[in-house]
Amino acid sequence: YRMTQKHGDKFKLTPEQILKIGVNENGKKFSTMKPATQEAKVREILNDTVFIDTMIKLSGFGHFEKLLHTFMEKNETGKQIRIENLLFSLKKLDRVGNYTLQHPIDMEGIAKLCERHFKVYNAILRIDPEVGRGLVEMVFIEVEQSVIAHLDSIRFANEALAYYEQILNTIYRPYFGEIRDWTIYPEYLCEAAKRLINKALNVKHTIAISTLTRAVAIYQKLGMLSMAEVETMLMSLITNPNRFNGLITGCDDNAAVPNISEFVSVGESLGLDMTGFLKFVVLNREENYTDRQWIEKYMIYRKFGEISLCTYLQFKIANINPLPEWFLEEFDDIVKSPCHQLDLYYLTHIQSR
Repeated sequence: YRMTQKHGDKFKLTPEQILKIGVNENGKKFSTMKPATQEAKVREILNDTVFIDTMIKLSGFGHFEKLLHTFMEKNETGKQIRIENLLFSLKKLDRVGNYTLQHPIDMEGIAKLCERHFKVYNAILRIDPEVGRGLVEMVFIEVEQSVIAHLDSIRFANEALAYYEQILNTIYRPYFGEIRDWTIYPEYLCEAAKRLINKALNVKHTIAISTLTRAVAIYQKLGMLSMAEVETMLMSLITNPNRFNGLITGCDDNAAVPNISEFVSVGESLGLDMTGFLKFVVLNREENYTDRQWIEKYMIYRKFGEISLCTYLQFKIANINPLPEWFLEEFDDIVKSPCHQLDLYYLTHIQSR
């Protein structure tokens, strides 16, 4: 009766079933009818929906169905079975966290794997939102740990930030959008950037002035630019292994001064005294000036009354044999030379204090 109710005339009855139903309803005379007539009469009986429902109830099957439905709802057995079936399908897929750890820069591959996983997670979310959210959060933690591990292998702060931005736009926002506020950079990225910036300023190779301004730009983007961070940068720079042979400014001060001035302005806006940094920069310059240029610098510092660097330059030029023609030029013309612009920037800075 249940199969007939479900499938109608499409369900084919056996001769034995036809005979049983017919005899029950029409008596023994039913067995004397032709097979075709028997089947037609039984079909007529089975098309009576009231009769079918009554037979199912009388058979006890309807009561069993009701008990099963009540049990599965009461004990959430139905949910569990459906969720377990969905989770079983995940076993055929790579774990997203493991794949990210093994292939951290394969954004397309990570995204495709996330898409396949989230078809299952979304189905579970529809069945049980709490279980679904728990699964998504667990997978996110695995992915994030893999991202942190990759950040530890990156050498430069700008590369770390670029990698995070790529993960953010390709994986985090599209698949884990509700996990956290993505307008705020995570602490692990900030710490990685800080570590890489200070490492870059405290190494044995030479350092370009532009490294400082790029570091400031990264701190500003991460929302962590502060007096303490700039002080740490200055300490890393001033205590670097090369000391006074590590900073590249070049002889053309016109190219160096804008970057230096920008960095000094940032430090002062945070309340730092940048005089020590500027003096360090002046003392770090490449020493491929001509003898005449060194003497001109001495004259400039003496004019401004800067005793410490004037004395330094006095000893610096002790072995120089000056030519008389070097002194024919007027002082105002001397200070126009591009190679003296950093000195003038420093002297103007300390005069204004």
